[in-house]
Amino acid sequence: MFTWIYALSELGRRRGRAIATALGLAVGVALVAAVGALSTGLSDAQDEVLAPLEDIGTDITVTRPLRLDENADPVALGPNGNLTPEEQARFQEENEQLGLSFDELGAPGEEFAVDSFTTTDLSFASEEADAVAGVDGVAVVAPSLTLELIQVSGTVPEGGFGAPGAAGGGGGPGGGPAGFIFETQTVAGVDRSSSDLALVTPEQIVEGEYLAEGEAGARQVVLSESYAGPEGIAVGETYELDGTDYEVVGLAEAPLGGESADVYMDLGVLQAASDRRGRVNGLRVQAEGGADVAAVGERIESTFAGSRVTTAEELAGQVQGSLTDARDLVDSLGTVLAIVALVAAVVLASILMLGAVARRTRELGTLKAFGWPGRLVVRQIAAESTLIGAAGAIAGVTLGFVATLIIDAVGITLEATAETTGAAIGPPGTGEQTAAATSEVTVSAPLDPALIGLAVVLAITGALIAGAVAAGRIARLRPAAALRNVE
Repeated sequence: MFTWIYALSELGRRRGRAIATALGLAVGVALVAAVGALSTGLSDAQDEVLAPLEDIGTDITVTRPLRLDENADPVALGPNGNLTPEEQARFQEENEQLGLSFDELGAPGEEFAVDSFTTTDLSFASEEADAVAGVDGVAVVAPSLTLELIQVSGTVPEGGFGAPGAAGGGGGPGGGPAGFIFETQTVAGVDRSSSDLALVTPEQIVEGEYLAEGEAGARQVVLSESYAGPEGIAVGETYELDGTDYEVVGLAEAPLGGESADVYMDLGVLQAASDRRGRVNGLRVQAEGGADVAAVGERIESTFAGSRVTTAEELAGQVQGSLTDARDLVDSLGTVLAIVALVAAVVLASILMLGAVARRTRELGTLKAFGWPGRLVVRQIAAESTLIGAAGAIAGVTLGFVATLIIDAVGITLEATAETTGAAIGPPGTGEQTAAATSEVTVSAPLDPALIGLAVVLAITGALIAGAVAAGRIARLRPAAALRNVE
């Protein structure tokens, strides 16, 4: 007890130097706490942003894209490019609806509306989902169909399309003939029985609700926010497709990466509307827990000829933006700076401690003259160092906590961006449509108890070692030599 009372008395007598030493340690601890909290907050924000990609590393997307044959004769294959004959035949078959026969639009003066569907991914029989489901390591498979809907509407001109100016001139909205309106939307059919793996999941709904089960869901659609906003369509209104009205029951945010659409509806309904009954062009696969996702993907590719496999982990790797930049900076530089700051604080505390003990040479020599052995001198200085280290650690944790409160109050907003793909717009063979999907997230800074505990231990240990080294030098002096020093 005497040791600690004496230590408190000495620290009070040398209050300024003790406070300076404690503050040096406090700054180091505070930096470690703040950087650790920011790193944890960025990690949480990144996990939140990537949540729409399902469980990273467990999900796989399977498509069957068009394959180009570099050795094929482009003249023989026609305007669709270097496709193999089999692929060209399938492609032409699935996009034959794009032809617009003016003679079938109606009599002059009548309004018309024509819906056509196209895609750059070859479709395949939905039974392929059963084959993929049988692959070792696959838990669940959800089929999907994503198409580009091209809607042409207008009024048949008087005199028919052969009349002067009827099918040319300045052109109407969308770049078509005068009086024609061309609109495009990406429409996706989802398997409602596997909603957690669908192209749009219940977690992505930001307004309204998800597609209902049973017959009711067959007459419902979910729209993306980016499409519904500019079109002025709200929840509860109707969306028309192929002459049928569907109730808009929800609005969804676009996923960060992967595939997106403007309109989401029941898979069977879209298959019927697009004359693709029993056909799909995408599979969403969830691997069994603990399975090697890369190996599962390879087995799927070997089982399903011509398929392309993309894992959610690969999609996550495509995410860019200020959130990723900040996380990389903190991971690569922030931790190093925090450690350097803590080491610098300990070194500063050591220098101050050595100076403080050196000034007390005469005092400690007097204690030795009164019979104090060297070990008691070391213990006394160590006690004072421990108190200074503890005070610095407490002050550092407090400063770190205040720093995290400031970060939370400021509300730092960062962005994450990744390419979102959909079906092609325009004529066949023009390629995929890609757009940058952006997600904003506010970063918080939760304190990491483990990291704070480590910083506190290092601060106290550093102060204790510095005090012990300084006291050891004095303890080795003879009392007479120590008493010759003037404090």
